Amino acid sequence: LLKRFLITEGNQLVRNNIRLNTIGAAEDLPQEVNEVLVEIMEKTKNNSGMVLNAALSYSGRREIIHALRNIASTVKEGTLKVEDINETLFSSYLYTAGLPDPDLLIRTSGELRISNFLLWQLAYTELYITNTLWPDFTETDLLIAIKDYQKRERRFGLTQDQIKRTAAAKEIFRTALLLRKKNSNANIAVIANEAMLINAHESAGNPVRICLNHLVRKNSGKLLILSATS
Repeated sequence: LLKRFLITEGNQLVRNNIRLNTIGAAEDLPQEVNEVLVEIMEKTKNNSGMVLNAALSYSGRREIIHALRNIASTVKEGTLKVEDINETLFSSYLYTAGLPDPDLLIRTSGELRISNFLLWQLAYTELYITNTLWPDFTETDLLIAIKDYQKRERRFGLTQDQIKRTAAAKEIFRTALLLRKKNSNANIAVIANEAMLINAHESAGNPVRICLNHLVRKNSGKLLILSATS
């Protein structure tokens, strides 16, 4: 069935500028299927319109074990320190390395589980459950799911108060960049990036007064400070 699908849909992927990518242990597939899969991936590798990720012979637990083994081997070789292991590095060892985490997971058939799928990547993914069976899932059903998703507030583990303060920090950073643009003759330098500013704003988890002492007028030795109180 998979082989027939790949042969039938492969040319359509090329015509629609879609790149086919796979996650999972594709090497476990039958040889004749794997050969067709590799051929289609080669044909579409330069397509830039969309990426279709097909989970084939995939297991979320197996993916995590695979990543852990590779990290352990790298540490053993001496090219990686244990203290350098973080979420970003771990993600780079997963099948989905280089791809963003999903924003929305649509679960059909009314099932209330994720079934060993993308266990790491779904940490902050929004879930949409529908009783519609997958073979009956139409474009209209997809639009309904997306409309439902658009109504949600993405928190990524933050409280509403933290979201507001993070938004305020971003606004300060945008203002700082605008000031630098308007005052280029004053030799103002933005030393920190947006992520650093947000981290400072969220430090200690308490309301924090942020001062942008990253904007320096070097010619006068004075500090241009913007502040925001949460």
